[in-house]
Amino acid sequence: MNSLTNILLSKEKKAAVSQFDENEKLFDRNLELIYKNDIQMAQESIYNVLSIQSIDKVKSLYQTPLHKSAFTVHVFENLKKGIAHQAIKKEDVNEEIMFHVFALKVSSYFNDLLKKSKFPSYDYLLEQPALFHHSISNQLEKIILKVSYRTLVLDMNMNREKGFLAGETPKEKYGDYNKTLLCSQEYLEIFFQRYPVLLRVIGNELRKFKKFILEFISRFEKDKPELLSLFGFSEQVKIRDIEVGMGDSHSDGRKVTKITLNEGKLIYKPRSLEIDLLYKKIIEFLNEKIRDHDIKLSTPNVLSRDGYGWTEFISFKACNCLKDVQNFYQRTGAQIGLLYALKAVDFHSENLIANGSYPVLIDLESLFHPAYQKKKDGMDAYEKAETQLHESVRALGLLPFFFAGKADISGIGRKGKAKSIIKVPQLINLKTAEMSVKRDYVEIDTANNHPMLENKFVYAKDYVEELKQGFSKAYMTILKHASELIRIIEKSENKIYVRFISKPTIKYSALLELSFHPRFLHNSIDREIFLSKIWERPKQEDEYQSIVKYEFNDLINNDIPYFKVKLNEKDLLSSKNKKIENYFPETPAQSVKERISNLSKDDLKFQLYVIELSMLASEDDRQIVLKEFITKEPGQYVNVFSSNQESILIEKAEELAAYIYNQSYKAHTDKGSSYSWLNATPIGVDEIQWNLSVMGDTFYDGLSGMAFTYLALWRKNYERCHLSFY
Repeated sequence: MNSLTNILLSKEKKAAVSQFDENEKLFDRNLELIYKNDIQMAQESIYNVLSIQSIDKVKSLYQTPLHKSAFTVHVFENLKKGIAHQAIKKEDVNEEIMFHVFALKVSSYFNDLLKKSKFPSYDYLLEQPALFHHSISNQLEKIILKVSYRTLVLDMNMNREKGFLAGETPKEKYGDYNKTLLCSQEYLEIFFQRYPVLLRVIGNELRKFKKFILEFISRFEKDKPELLSLFGFSEQVKIRDIEVGMGDSHSDGRKVTKITLNEGKLIYKPRSLEIDLLYKKIIEFLNEKIRDHDIKLSTPNVLSRDGYGWTEFISFKACNCLKDVQNFYQRTGAQIGLLYALKAVDFHSENLIANGSYPVLIDLESLFHPAYQKKKDGMDAYEKAETQLHESVRALGLLPFFFAGKADISGIGRKGKAKSIIKVPQLINLKTAEMSVKRDYVEIDTANNHPMLENKFVYAKDYVEELKQGFSKAYMTILKHASELIRIIEKSENKIYVRFISKPTIKYSALLELSFHPRFLHNSIDREIFLSKIWERPKQEDEYQSIVKYEFNDLINNDIPYFKVKLNEKDLLSSKNKKIENYFPETPAQSVKERISNLSKDDLKFQLYVIELSMLASEDDRQIVLKEFITKEPGQYVNVFSSNQESILIEKAEELAAYIYNQSYKAHTDKGSSYSWLNATPIGVDEIQWNLSVMGDTFYDGLSGMAFTYLALWRKNYERCHLSFY
């Protein structure tokens, strides 16, 4: 059997009864590793994601030489030879880039493809075509190495262990692997025979990259007259460079792209920007009603086209004076008020630019974010508290919060360089044949979200009052003019799509990155089985079951899953516009109009409370350690209070207990009564930052401690109300 048939997906093969060889053991080991011996979960995942009836059926597809995709095998056979046969000039190799020879062979093959396409006819749009082509080749090489580095590290180490690498030192052997084996067309053909799925992944990336570049440049040519008019460029404007991948890959390799022109910069977004235009109209409406320059909001200029668009590039600018900083936070508060009314999510640090005194939001696709769950009846107190917090300003992503308890990535909270929130793969023993991959936390570059004054980051915690002032003003303006705002929305709701974020992108990214592990690159079915693991969550949560196949299809295509919904519809659309009917209980527009109609002074008070508590999580390196341990002997704990003093203390404790009780969430169901609270708790070793969450069960900062407190009060005065917690 030609091992290149292992490049085929399960749906491209024909089932057959086969005698299995050693490769079946790899399949069994992978199955055991992925599902940890949970055969039932493996069976369910394979059935619900791949539509294959049983594990035995998968095995019959795993090794069979029978298939219905001769053309596909032929295409990849040519790709294998095309890449392997590329000649690389020594002077083109950058020794600072790991395995650069491999990436160069791929990009050289891609450049040949691009020259044979329509792309050369667009060279007149480029300032210097040769430099532009060199730049996109470098960017493609990064993409290729990202999916290949694990396999190259493993392959190099296997050659080292077998004694196939020349040289006395690990560094010399690394050099031999790059200069001899990776430069050899015979060896690369063997390499791709051994890892055919990597060849498929690379081929798919080349296809998507070529398609994207051609789509982008043709759209620029078509829209150039409107771009000149809206953004003020001259007829002589040329593209100097592009930076592909300002965001994640969605919808068959499409990515947000920064364009550097000879006359400025521009952002290209491969999605509809009608929602951006609606937000611009709403901002103009709000500015007109508030009529306060200190709270005037700004949003980028936009040219919207069918399924894509162009936006003004917003750069980071420091504040010039204290007044600028105060205005920045007042305007941020106003943005929070508007985003809350529009039920927005996902406004983390990458989606906010500090442009002097203006906080500018640059990604608006997650406005009107629909709720995928109906509100449940009979919720206990914890669920009530969790629901209210989830639907509060906290859900926006702008206010400080610690993602997974690790790092603050919020629009307001992140400041300067940050540590990654999960461990990510890193190469160690660089430029040696003993190179390996280790997962560790890494430092992330400074984002452009946080204002600076006199070359220093300001402390957001100093401007809580400004935040609250801006929020209150925007909130009350929306409350006063609710019907007018709703009419603005209704005029556009039949043509606007917004994104539905089913899972945090970081979870998709981690799963996708691990799917490029070499153990899943010998046979495409191994990678399919691994990505089918995405079924685990839908099994527990019914609302995800109807979208899991679409998530899988995007992931197997090396994209982050993407879903969208029209403002006036309940149907969810996949990245390929496949419809999932009546996925939502109400339309996004209905949900937002309901929120706007239900704004009130009581809700304003609660949202201000959440803002104030959330800001306790804001980083402040001026703080000192608050926790100090002081040892006391048991004899030091003596009653030093007079009876009169004790009664005063008990009275104050009663007042405090009554206040705390009034802050509680209460529920009375068939299972009994329950109570819960929102709780700001200290986090970290030094406990100088705080995190807002629903109270847990612990004694130190949870319900057990609350119950103990009220029991202690009951022992003093025997008030029955204090026993209601039991």
